[in-house]
Amino acid sequence: MVTITYDGTNNLLIYLNAALQATTNTFASPVSSTTYLIFGLGTANNGYSDLDGDMWLPQIWSTNLWPADVANLYFNQTHGSPWP
Repeated sequence: MVTITYDGTNNLLIYLNAALQATTNTFASPVSSTTYLIFGLGTANNGYSDLDGDMWLPQIWSTNLWPADVANLYFNQTHGSPWP
């Protein structure tokens, strides 16, 4: 499970199976957009990317997740109980 948290300033944290990964550099705030967020769509193959894999339950939260939240999310979902 990959979880990325961003606090709205320049702090981006990446977790892999609830374990914090080493990160370098900073992350600039994305520009506001009026277009839809679409996973796996690119410009190759007449507008479709070559995403060849499974994505299960992508989530976008309106608040930053604390490390304990990430750990609970991972634990509950790996034990068959989606959270929240």
